[in-house]
Amino acid sequence: MVITWLQNSTQKHHRLIFGFLLVVVGVSFVFYTGSGTNAGGLQGAGARYLGVDLSDRRATERYDDALRLSGVPPTSERRTYELCVAIARKHLADQLEIPTPSETEVQERVRGFFAGDGAQGPTTQQWENFVSRLQAELGCDRDEALARLQAVVEDGLRWDKAARLLAGPGHASPAEVRKALESMDTRWTAKVARLTFATFRPAIAEDLAKAKAHFAANAERHRLPGKVTARVVTFPAPAPKARTVAEEEIVAHAYNFAEELGIAPGKVTEEVARRKDEIVARILARSAVEEEAARLSDGLLDRFPSLDKHPGEEGLSAWVKDNRGSVRALPEFAVGDEPDLKGVPAAALRAAAALAEGSAWHTEFYASAAGPVVVLVDRRAPSRIPAFEEVKDKALADWRESERGALFLRRSKEIAKELGKAVAAGETFEAAAARLGLV
Repeated sequence: MVITWLQNSTQKHHRLIFGFLLVVVGVSFVFYTGSGTNAGGLQGAGARYLGVDLSDRRATERYDDALRLSGVPPTSERRTYELCVAIARKHLADQLEIPTPSETEVQERVRGFFAGDGAQGPTTQQWENFVSRLQAELGCDRDEALARLQAVVEDGLRWDKAARLLAGPGHASPAEVRKALESMDTRWTAKVARLTFATFRPAIAEDLAKAKAHFAANAERHRLPGKVTARVVTFPAPAPKARTVAEEEIVAHAYNFAEELGIAPGKVTEEVARRKDEIVARILARSAVEEEAARLSDGLLDRFPSLDKHPGEEGLSAWVKDNRGSVRALPEFAVGDEPDLKGVPAAALRAAAALAEGSAWHTEFYASAAGPVVVLVDRRAPSRIPAFEEVKDKALADWRESERGALFLRRSKEIAKELGKAVAAGETFEAAAARLGLV
């Protein structure tokens, strides 16, 4: 929140304008005076944005969910930008203390997904089809998928209310304030003082009752991811078959596997010319593995047609042995936090994590440098919300951070009032800001 005092150098009175501006590290108090010009903009985001670690898939899950359901895939080049927009919207709704939508509001919004299907909403079959697609998109069980959908819908409703509030009378966006200033004859300078959240460390006495209530109200935040127990079966890579490889295929392979080949950006054409034989050999080897993977996939399906019913270890072991495969147990891993394992394509682990319990006992076949691989899913424990005691330390830290945020907002509002009174009473902005501990 930015609280701005505008003082026209040709007038004696002050104009008080309240504008809401997202800031990353705290609350700014800006004083405009005559002469000079004002320029500014939104601060850039690094690995963390508004307290959210952008590299932590669990921390960004609710925002990624919103992007997936709006058609922006997790691998999109626009993901970081769209992710920051989603985080900023929720942050602003929190700052404005927009309440959690009611159950009726959430239901009406979800019913709107089926516009055109009748005023009564979707039929049972339409709803079940929708939930099935939702589970497949989010890669989780039914309960978790519906909980995550509710979080996305609630965030969307809260942002709609925040946007309507800011668009209403009595508010001005920073762009509107800047436009108004530029249309005046007066020139302005800006003096800024900031209350920094990073250094705001109030004493917070531990209160288990409040912490438990906060945990209950934010249980989804502490949901533990599903766990996958699996094995990988690797089959020998066949000998490559000789064939003519087109120039376009060579260049495409170099682009697609530039990182694996150690080709720097902008150097593909140069490296293709220098390492053509090496790249052609890779293409032929990969083609052979992909053909073998397709043959094995068909053979497995012919031998064990049922995907949802495990055929039993004896029959499966015999088939693997007949095809010279080797089985390796994988360490248990969390859904959304698949490990980086040598010889196992990351896509295969993600596919294994995305399989719902009881839906299939193996993934598709994937090509690897060692040969075709398939992941056998032995068990997939669904995600769950833990008891408070199970995650007590994390829950207490989460509650303390929430309390710190609430105290920070309260203190910023107190300082805003004190700063306004001080300036109105004749104290300089700089002196008042220093006295109040601003930087």
